[in-house]
Amino acid sequence: VEEIETACFEAHRGKLLIATHCESTEGMKEALLGGVDTIEHGAEITDELIPLFKNNPKSLRGYTTVVPTISAGMGLATLPIKVTKITQIKRENAKLIEIGMIKALQRAYKEEIKFGVGTDASVPYVPHYEVWKELKYLIKYTDMTAQEAIYFATKNNAEVIGVDDITGCIEVGNRESEIITNGVILIQNIVQDK
Repeated sequence: VEEIETACFEAHRGKLLIATHCESTEGMKEALLGGVDTIEHGAEITDELIPLFKNNPKSLRGYTTVVPTISAGMGLATLPIKVTKITQIKRENAKLIEIGMIKALQRAYKEEIKFGVGTDASVPYVPHYEVWKELKYLIKYTDMTAQEAIYFATKNNAEVIGVDDITGCIEVGNRESEIITNGVILIQNIVQDK
């Protein structure tokens, strides 16, 4: 934890956010105690970790976000081994990681822990243009609506990376959003299988 804390302290002195890659509950705990600002991927969020996400005095903004990347493990966890060409052990590991990321998403949503939407694009079976699948997973694994999924992918993501003062939603003074009225309807139809 000491090394994480030192890295975060130095970055925060320069007003820089720190992101970290965690796929275990213990890894998330160490990252939270060290003061990271955002945890990518995630794992099961225990009761002990909830207050650390919501109130993290060592993080730059006083809280830590999580960005579950459901797409990242889905291919290796679900596609046939003859397609992925991985061993059964690697497949079982991918399934465990996938379950952990889904649990992170579900707990973050339920407990109102700030979270973002990401895919970990460029990992096997996750091309850059498939964020829409991540939106579908948000809806599939939680009670959220298509509108909420779009909100988390735009406004929340802008907050996660600290650019919400210039983008993330359509409002006066912000750059034009990539998603305009017709685009919102299109995305809603895609994520709702219409």
